[in-house]
Amino acid sequence: MNIIKILRGVKWPARKLDIVITEMTRGSTITPKECSLNSETERLIATIRDTINGGGSVQIPAFAFERMQQMLKIISYARQESKL
Repeated sequence: MNIIKILRGVKWPARKLDIVITEMTRGSTITPKECSLNSETERLIATIRDTINGGGSVQIPAFAFERMQQMLKIISYARQESKL
């Protein structure tokens, strides 16, 4: 399952860069080898489903436009597949 199709890689300008500023939310966190995009996507969907089924609500902070697009795409996919 590869549902993330809206994000593209960076296109660096041809000229020399003086500085690059990027968004980073994981910092120095080491990702376990058993974690993959697919396993984490399924874990996110399961967490959302369990929370909603338990009568709760879900708030997902998204600090960047592309991250928000990615979250919405995952939720849309989960709804289309009747996982939510």
